[in-house]
Amino acid sequence: MKTKMLLSNKYRNPAWFVFVLSMLAGVYWLIYEPQPSFLTIKLLSGEIFSTNNLLDEIIALLNIISGLTLVFSREKIEDELIAKIRLESLIVAILIHYAVLILGLVFLYDFAFMYFMICSLFTPILLFIVRFRIKIYQLKRALENEE
Repeated sequence: MKTKMLLSNKYRNPAWFVFVLSMLAGVYWLIYEPQPSFLTIKLLSGEIFSTNNLLDEIIALLNIISGLTLVFSREKIEDELIAKIRLESLIVAILIHYAVLILGLVFLYDFAFMYFMICSLFTPILLFIVRFRIKIYQLKRALENEE
């Protein structure tokens, strides 16, 4: 099956490298909130200037771009079964994400809610990758056991 919307398989390994590093950097940023001075810029905000450090935006962009690259990269053999697993993984990831989001909306407030919302930016991608990779692993194991 030829899926037009998927990226080439060759992007998957570099995307894994960037994704893992950006996830680790994101966790580090959430814990320590580093503010490197060379990434601090002045922005015009309304009628006044304010400063902003771009580190968190850079980490988030790297995480989202590499995560989406992983989600939308072809497998070496992309057939109807893989497409079915891909679709089911997407559905499960979205359902879990919104169930957790509803719980967060009900039970979290103030800064806890803010950090929760920051993390929720990345959970659909992460949930999809985890479920998809588990299902692909299980499929490969089942095929090996048949032989």
